[in-house]
Amino acid sequence: MREAVPGLNAVGKPFGANYDPHYKLSFGGTKPGRLYAPYRRGMKFVGDPPKTESGRSRRRRPPPAPLLGDSENSPARKTEAALQAALKKTNELRQCLLALQAAYSADGEVL
Repeated sequence: MREAVPGLNAVGKPFGANYDPHYKLSFGGTKPGRLYAPYRRGMKFVGDPPKTESGRSRRRRPPPAPLLGDSENSPARKTEAALQAALKKTNELRQCLLALQAAYSADGEVL
């Protein structure tokens, strides 16, 4: 059967009949890694100094390179210049028409 149960526990009471002094846990107990597992790597705590640029996990992207079609001789630039010239001409024609309208209305003629 079983060995004799030792005398008293830490509280001063006798150990129970199911107490086994040679019992070992099936796992190694609590490890620090399991305690920190719920916190992600970048978690900030009160009193921590701010991260420096070299300590960041993500690097900033460099600005994108300019597109090859942005030169002075590109078709898009030529089209834009042609549209600006046409717009300028239409504005000049509009000013001429407004001046003619004002001249005719000053003479008393109805247009």
